[in-house]
Amino acid sequence: MKKSFVVVGLLASALAFTACSSSSSSSSKSLADACAAGISEECLTSGVWNMNAFYTQNEAGAYEAAVSLSSPTKLVFSDTGTFELTYSTDPDIQSEGTELLGASESGTWTLVGNVLTMNVVFGTDTFDKPIVANATVTATALGGFQLNLGGVVIHKGAFPAKKTAGIFEIFDGVDLAE
Repeated sequence: MKKSFVVVGLLASALAFTACSSSSSSSSKSLADACAAGISEECLTSGVWNMNAFYTQNEAGAYEAAVSLSSPTKLVFSDTGTFELTYSTDPDIQSEGTELLGASESGTWTLVGNVLTMNVVFGTDTFDKPIVANATVTATALGGFQLNLGGVVIHKGAFPAKKTAGIFEIFDGVDLAE
């Protein structure tokens, strides 16, 4: 009887170890591996996305930093369909009485094709107009990845309306493991 308890205990331990090791290896894909094919749910959830500047597009189509930020805005997508957004503490993103500096928001997100929809939640209320963007993920010359939301979507209230034309929010991806 004692031998059977020992055998059952050893088998249970082996199964638990095997289950833990297989689940951790499948979810630890690097950002480079997850984003190699472009935007996907796996790509978004494999990294932390930091916006270090507001960008404009030059005549050649390349993006250039127009307003650099002293601290990034951070966006983290979870594989459960939620996100956490923490705004920069840089005073350049605050204008006209907005109170974005260092604030955090959360919500839910979905990706259908390249259409990223983010529903921001304030307390128990979901924001009436979700953020919807034709998002792209592209490789950089230095081997990193950038998430382009295609214009100013998250920081809509950060600048007067006439200054937002031609400004893009581009987030640099950082592996979760770093």
